[in-house]
Amino acid sequence: APWKNMRTVSCQRERVELIGVGGVEESAETPRVAGESYVVFRQSGNLLALERRRVREIVFLPELSTPPGMPRFIDGLIDVRGTLVPLVRLDRLFDLPPAPLHLYSPVVICEVDGRRLGLAGDQIVGLRDVPADGIEAMAAHSVFNECVTGRFVLGEGEAVLVLSLANLLLDAEREALAEFAEMENARRDGAAAADEVLC
Repeated sequence: APWKNMRTVSCQRERVELIGVGGVEESAETPRVAGESYVVFRQSGNLLALERRRVREIVFLPELSTPPGMPRFIDGLIDVRGTLVPLVRLDRLFDLPPAPLHLYSPVVICEVDGRRLGLAGDQIVGLRDVPADGIEAMAAHSVFNECVTGRFVLGEGEAVLVLSLANLLLDAEREALAEFAEMENARRDGAAAADEVLC
């Protein structure tokens, strides 16, 4: 099985406009300073952030295909305009309180090493610019399986954890997900070919 010997951890309907084209709401209080822009979203009561340059778009939850044998923190594969993208459940990956998905659950589409990954969230908070000295570094083992690189504080006093996309999945896990996507694409192509024959 593709997931043997790996770690154990406790038709698209609509999309939000592309990040960088004004699709993510910017706060009037967002400071215009040198630093990094972050897409902030809420998951299971936690505020999480991703570097804006790593985010390709945000979509509402598309239809899921669920090949057998996928790990529990992958909910399935979503079709984003013809590209199959693994959907990561951060609540399961980080052992957070369960956060059931619904029709309008936002999915943040990111890119890691040339491959796309979808992160399910509860709510998109918006876009925040953070100065370089506004990020507090965190110890690698302090939280969320070494997947957090630092944190910053919103104006309301809430702490936001900055996720490391590179550390979310092991290299072997990313390779296995690519295999799942290839198998699902082959299955879909076969089904489409069979439909053409029947027609």
